Amino acid sequence: MMIYSTTVSKYKNMIREVLITVVLAAVIYLGVQAIIQQRVVEQTSMLPTLTEGQRIFINKLSKTPDRGDIIVFDDPDNPGGTPLIKRVIGLPGETISIHDGLVYVNGNALTEPYIAQSPAYSVADTLVPAEEYFVLGDNRNHSRDSHYGWTVPQDDIIGKAWLTIWPLDELGLAPNYAYADD
Repeated sequence: MMIYSTTVSKYKNMIREVLITVVLAAVIYLGVQAIIQQRVVEQTSMLPTLTEGQRIFINKLSKTPDRGDIIVFDDPDNPGGTPLIKRVIGLPGETISIHDGLVYVNGNALTEPYIAQSPAYSVADTLVPAEEYFVLGDNRNHSRDSHYGWTVPQDDIIGKAWLTIWPLDELGLAPNYAYADD
């Protein structure tokens, strides 16, 4: 009787430990999913910075980006469709214009070492609404972005690019561009 009791007690302890481990793993997994999300770059609009098929982790807690940050957001023309990945150019309350191959923020030309080509289009002075962002792809002439007349509401931002995880030779922090104090 004693052997049976000891064996049952060991199985109960083992089952309890397994259940605790499974519950803890589930809590950690769900916590990480709430903060970090993997995305595959499905467009060429961010060339040369991001390539099609590249994999990135986005920080879903970062919903107030700075100029130069790469963000993932819901497509304004296709809600629920494939999210878009673009670079933040204009912040709420700023005036953006594009002409003569340059982007201007509040009348000052923006230095953009990350772009593929200068934009071959113009955009008249555009005031970025409160809690919205003006975004452009780095592949300026082949990107569906804010130069088509829309901005990104803060609520539509899924997160900020954080890490590049694939291909392995690109492993590292995401290529966000840090501008000096604006």
